[in-house]
Amino acid sequence: MAEGEARVCHACFGDDFLKRTIRRKGKRETCAYCGKTRVALPLEEVANLFESAIDTHFERTPSEPTEFEQSMQHEGLMGIWVRDGQPILDLIQEIGDTTKEIAEAIRDELESCHSTREDYEMGNETEFSSESCYESSAVASGELEAKWTKFEHSLKTESRYFSHTAMQVLDTIFSDLEGHRTYRGESVIVDAGPNAPLKNLFRARFFQSKASLLTALERPEISIGPPPPLIAGAGRMNARGIPVFYGATHPEVALAEVRPPVGSKVVVAQFDIIRPLRLLNVESLQMLSVGGSHFDPMYLLHIQKAAFLRELSERIAIPVVPEDESREYIATQVIAEYLASLEKPALDGMIFPSAQVASKEMKNVVLFHKSAVVANVKRPEGVEFRVRDCEDYEGGPEIEYSVVEEFDSEAVSPSPKDPTLEELMAEMKMNALVDYREPALELSVENVWVRDIKCVEIHSDSYQVSRRLLDKKTYREVEEHQIWPRKFTVDPTESIEI
Repeated sequence: MAEGEARVCHACFGDDFLKRTIRRKGKRETCAYCGKTRVALPLEEVANLFESAIDTHFERTPSEPTEFEQSMQHEGLMGIWVRDGQPILDLIQEIGDTTKEIAEAIRDELESCHSTREDYEMGNETEFSSESCYESSAVASGELEAKWTKFEHSLKTESRYFSHTAMQVLDTIFSDLEGHRTYRGESVIVDAGPNAPLKNLFRARFFQSKASLLTALERPEISIGPPPPLIAGAGRMNARGIPVFYGATHPEVALAEVRPPVGSKVVVAQFDIIRPLRLLNVESLQMLSVGGSHFDPMYLLHIQKAAFLRELSERIAIPVVPEDESREYIATQVIAEYLASLEKPALDGMIFPSAQVASKEMKNVVLFHKSAVVANVKRPEGVEFRVRDCEDYEGGPEIEYSVVEEFDSEAVSPSPKDPTLEELMAEMKMNALVDYREPALELSVENVWVRDIKCVEIHSDSYQVSRRLLDKKTYREVEEHQIWPRKFTVDPTESIEI
């Protein structure tokens, strides 16, 4: 280090990580910029810290339009070319939170290391030239993507249970889940329950016979609620034999999610949430805010993790064709089991977008097995049901569903007697099967509907398939610029090919 080389102190920067680095590596000297005697580093060493941060998170943008862009301008198909990115001086000043004078000194130091006399004489732009501009580098999900690929392969072809690989990957992905925030400052975990905005859920089931429909209306809390373990099929978030509660925030979503065939009838029931629940908002993982310093080597890992979680949230909610469900749902089933087992944060389920409806406000909700419990409806002993699907009026019969629950208030209960050995054994067996989970839901008996499916509408985007004869030379040019020739319609009788 030269005797007269300028030093810059930690107090001349606002970035906390950079300040700590200077205090750790430097020594007390007079700062050339603020004149104070503080812990400082030579300007060259500080400039090296900036170079490392910029190389990691940014890339220099082209100083001139490409040949393809020039051609577009020449044909009048593109406006004035404007260089992308942020001027290097502004970038240095921003990431270091420092003065323009210090930023310029750092830029000068870095430019001198990357340019030669020949560059100066030829007018070549080099790294950190005063006219250079930089933009954020594209962030990939890094090693997590490779780990996830290995994770899925292991689940599908090796071992689903007791997989140390799966546990390690999930621990990495979901570490500090409770600390994650979106760019709006919102937590990725949302509350549901009596005192929360989300107070009730809707669940649907379709029927193709009148008898099964009327039977289901007797006790909707059982027939529309989660199935018992013996008949619980595998789903997106549960393995076979482990019932969960698949519901929705709106009845239309619940209806769409069961994909009822035309001619069937669907029972849609409202279930009130009777105790506080915590749900992972899968969609919010796409909007994670990553705080930190560009000078912190861990910052890149945090960005990569956020990028991967954005991709993962889309994979969790993406629709899967029925023939692939048994295979493609394995990973999401394991994720649900893992999240359900966490002690901190303790999660009761997940809320995620529905692929069956266009509205972003309507969501799917799954309650994990530990919270997928519907409270029993209190009814008198010996109640009998009369269920009707129509009523006779003067103008003729009209569809009208009704349920009458009949009981005999004067019935005399039989005198208790000592149980037999067989009865005691049966009672012990029943006690072993008692569900000790705390109910989280309660059927809203006044909010049960039957929907008669008359038709199914399909909303789609239509794309016409174009076909053209293309010379190989032109194909190589098009492939290089990643832009395919397409037609711009000027009027009904004229089109321009570019």
